[in-house]
Amino acid sequence: MNLKFILKIIILFSAFGNILAQNEGLEIYLIDVENPMFKAKNTQNCLCCMTVNPGDILGEPLVAKDDIASFDWENQVIYINESGQKKLSKFDFMKPGRLPGVPAAITLYKIPIYSFIMFPPNSSNGCDRVHTMLEPGKFVMRFGSRRGKMGEWKYGTDPRFDGRLKFYLDNQ
Repeated sequence: MNLKFILKIIILFSAFGNILAQNEGLEIYLIDVENPMFKAKNTQNCLCCMTVNPGDILGEPLVAKDDIASFDWENQVIYINESGQKKLSKFDFMKPGRLPGVPAAITLYKIPIYSFIMFPPNSSNGCDRVHTMLEPGKFVMRFGSRRGKMGEWKYGTDPRFDGRLKFYLDNQ
């Protein structure tokens, strides 16, 4: 084979590989689902339970793979680097339809792993499923606010410790 042809093939595969690898992996997206925080609060049903599908992911990631400095698996804290902090500081929680929280999802390669409600800094709101409060430089993921009579979570198991996330973190 011609050396120029082989070089072109190598360059093409390198460029294609870079495109695929760019901003994929663990990311946080806003999702297009009804904001559960606008539901009646006096219900016995799970208020913040949301089902998210790949088609519900909106636009560009709110936090891209390159914006994440590290992920503390045991404590479920995602540390955000300077570029991610700049993005989040520009996020407008006051936009109509976003108060008192914003539906979002943790994704791996644009596949939703679980959804949560993202509350603005210093918010007094909470949620009966996964939710986060933005703190300087980090997302602290919390789970649940209600336990049943036997100590189990009232609305299912904690989705934060999904094995796919652990596998990704251990093998990246």
